[in-house]
Amino acid sequence: HLDLYPVGGGPQKTVLDQLTDLKKTENYKDFSGTLVYHKELQIPDATGKMYLSLGHINDVSEITLNGRSLGTRWYGDHIYDLSGSVQKGINYLEIKIVTTLGAYTKSLKENKAAREWSGGELFGPTGLTGPVKLLTT
Repeated sequence: HLDLYPVGGGPQKTVLDQLTDLKKTENYKDFSGTLVYHKELQIPDATGKMYLSLGHINDVSEITLNGRSLGTRWYGDHIYDLSGSVQKGINYLEIKIVTTLGAYTKSLKENKAAREWSGGELFGPTGLTGPVKLLTT
C-alpha cells in the first residue's frame, strides 16, 4: 500500500503490484513530495540480527517498525537494523521516502525560473524500485 503526499496537491492512495520507479508511470511521473509505503511482514523467527536493505535511493528514507522509528538515511545504501524492534509473527512496516522537488519544478511549464532550474534530465528513480531485502545473521 502506498500513500502519496504531493507538493501542491492533496493526498492520494494506491496499491502497487510491484515496486517501480514512479517516474516511469503515467500517473506519478512528475511526483515530488512524500511517499509512505505500508507492508505487513510475517516473521517466523525474530532471534538474531536482522536488517532491512532498501538498496540505493536518491532521496531521504525513514523507517518505522511496529510503531518505533528506526532512523533516517539520506545517502548511500539505505540499510536499517531491525533487531530489537522486530517480533515473531506479524510486523507492521512503514517506509517513508521524501523526494527532491526536481520533478515538481519540471512540471511547472509556465514558470520560467522553474523551467530553467529543472531544464536538464532528472537523475535517479523516484521511490522504492527494489529489491528490498530482509537480511539475517
